[in-house]
Amino acid sequence: MSYAEQVANTIDELRTVAEEHGCEVGRAGSYDCIVVGGTGETIRPVPTAVFRKARALGLEAAGAHVDEATGRPQVGFDFVEPPERGDEE
Repeated sequence: MSYAEQVANTIDELRTVAEEHGCEVGRAGSYDCIVVGGTGETIRPVPTAVFRKARALGLEAAGAHVDEATGRPQVGFDFVEPPERGDEE
């Protein structure tokens, strides 16, 4: 499995928990994945359940801030031990 596939699978697993709490998950910037509190026009804190699931998936919070344009909190996560990159470099 390629690095990109491993990241996509991890994001999908984290998304199941995040969406239950009204949050969005994706990939942005230098982070392996990012969780945004709220969707569309809503603003929500990133819940503890998301941090627990991230830790179970081998991720750690690498940065957090509030987006100036939307006012929504964002938490970037990186792998504690990055998956093998395989053929992608």
